[in-house]
Amino acid sequence: MRIVNRKQFLEMPAGTLYSKYQPCIFHELMIKEDSLENDFIHQQIATALENTGSNDLMNKAAMLEAIDIDLPMDFDCCGRDGCFDEDQLFAVWSDDDRIALIERLQECGSNE
Repeated sequence: MRIVNRKQFLEMPAGTLYSKYQPCIFHELMIKEDSLENDFIHQQIATALENTGSNDLMNKAAMLEAIDIDLPMDFDCCGRDGCFDEDQLFAVWSDDDRIALIERLQECGSNE
């Protein structure tokens, strides 16, 4: 893993695995998609509930809290970052980091 600034991050290819970073704080794990002029598209991982929009996502999140239900995830749904913070740092995962994560996830058992 390495820490890069916003300019370096925007130059990275789609498929880059990263977290926003503040000194000693790593935020949600995300996948970078295309860079825009001064923004970028990303894919959330932990909160990737299948949905048709913001209202649907909020309703489904509330359902998860209220009842014992299993909702499908959507790992192909992207959104814009839209923060435009020139000082933002990013913790970018290396190929070895990603491979180690995949191997660890394959070791996880079923929760059913």
